[in-house]
Amino acid sequence: MPVSTILYIAYLLASFHPIHIGISNIEYNANHKSLEITHKIFLDDFENAVKTEMGVELKLGSENVHPDKEAYIQQFIEKHFWIKVNNKTKSPTYIGNETDFEAIWIYQEVPNVKKLKKVEVGNSVLLNIFDDQKNIIHFKYLENHKSGLLSQDQAKETFHF
Repeated sequence: MPVSTILYIAYLLASFHPIHIGISNIEYNANHKSLEITHKIFLDDFENAVKTEMGVELKLGSENVHPDKEAYIQQFIEKHFWIKVNNKTKSPTYIGNETDFEAIWIYQEVPNVKKLKKVEVGNSVLLNIFDDQKNIIHFKYLENHKSGLLSQDQAKETFHF
């Protein structure tokens, strides 16, 4: 087989490598004076990370789901996601989660947020598991929409309003 054919096949195989992306949406709720946070993470990647870091198989979406899944999900997201509002560290409250065949959605809230000037967001979800992991942060505050792309090289983003 010619070398060019082997290189072409290798190129095609490399192009089928899975994408490792997580998305976090942060939206200011003016009525409740809070930040509502939703994380979307591919389910298989999330379960792999929990198993690697905590030694637990959650088996989300199956009949054999781990009985303490909520505690493990909360512990995992609290370890890997943090936020500072106007230079003050906030602890997002874990609200819950939902899963489907491809993803887990994890919900958090930061209460008592009146006015935003500067918000620093850190998200290291899966960054220690996949070298190519990217975490996208979408932030909506009133009429302002901002985004950031996080990676192993930069696991935090600062938004100014």
